[in-house]
Amino acid sequence: LIYDGGFMKIKQILGVFLLMLFIGCASNQALVDSSIQQAESLKTTAVANKASTVKISLADEKLKEAKKQNEAGKTEEALLAAEESLLQYRLVLAQSSLDGLNNDYELLEKEVQAAESYKNELKSKLEQIRKEK
Repeated sequence: LIYDGGFMKIKQILGVFLLMLFIGCASNQALVDSSIQQAESLKTTAVANKASTVKISLADEKLKEAKKQNEAGKTEEALLAAEESLLQYRLVLAQSSLDGLNNDYELLEKEVQAAESYKNELKSKLEQIRKEK
């Protein structure tokens, strides 16, 4: 009787352990799927922003790897690859934003220089007019 009670406890503990393992794997799978979806969304944004195609292709490779690992049932490897692709796409978007801001800054600098030049020209004309009077 003692052995049967111990066996039942072991069976219950084993059942709980297997249930926790299944839930853990299911949550990892959901995380992988979510990461892949986020990466695909960022890819769409990066392409729409006309970001560097070379840098996008690096992120694409990681996304393909994530999908391949996911299909093979290797959730941990898929999650790592998906997260790396997310980081690559974020980097591409950040670089694209920085490049855009740098271009805007250069245009503004040229406008300021043109305005300064125009101001100096007007100032010179005003001084000439004052001298003539």
